[in-house]
Amino acid sequence: PMASSSKTRFDITPDGGGSAVRWTMTGDSPYFLKLMSVFANLDTMLGKDVETGLMQLKQAAESRVAPQP
Repeated sequence: PMASSSKTRFDITPDGGGSAVRWTMTGDSPYFLKLMSVFANLDTMLGKDVETGLMQLKQAAESRVAPQP
């Protein structure tokens, strides 16, 4: 709904038989967004989009054949 500019980072580390993904975003946040975060749960607001993105990342990672040593 609004333009933004943030840096997004994915840190993927081995975890048991799979991988753990840490997805972080950093950037400037206008005052009204900081104020809104006091009254609204951003995890709830963005949760569905984050879950969709993680599922797409999982599908992309699992569709690739691992290189043979």
